[in-house]
Amino acid sequence: MVEPSFADYVSLLYTLFERFLQQQAAPTPRGHPWVYRHKVVIVFFMIMQCLRIFQFKTQHRWLTQHPERRQQIGLEGVPDRSTLSRRYKAVYPTLQAFIAFLGQDAPAPSTPRSVAATCTRTRVCSKRKARCGINPTVRRGASRTNCAI
Repeated sequence: MVEPSFADYVSLLYTLFERFLQQQAAPTPRGHPWVYRHKVVIVFFMIMQCLRIFQFKTQHRWLTQHPERRQQIGLEGVPDRSTLSRRYKAVYPTLQAFIAFLGQDAPAPSTPRSVAATCTRTRVCSKRKARCGINPTVRRGASRTNCAI
């Protein structure tokens, strides 16, 4: 099976955002036009969320290190860190509404697991880890033993 490429994800986000804009009746903002359009900035921030890159300095560094991906997103240049911060604050309500729009088409979550099932699973995993030489009470900094759990 062929895995989707980065360009496939970008085009999917653009398509979904166009559907979102068709359902929204937002007036065009007044004043000087933005250098980076809302659509491009929102798709960029969605991709950064998926990549788990949250700091603006790290996002700026990612853009400078990945020029081909920047072109696929639709950014001509690398925005400054303060521009990223300012635009994130400006598009945050739209981004929230877009995420809610995406959640409308998502399937309903399955039945939640009971607390008893979770506790049993935790005890079983702890026993397996103890057999492999991992201290189950130590959460961070534990020895990283290869264990076939």
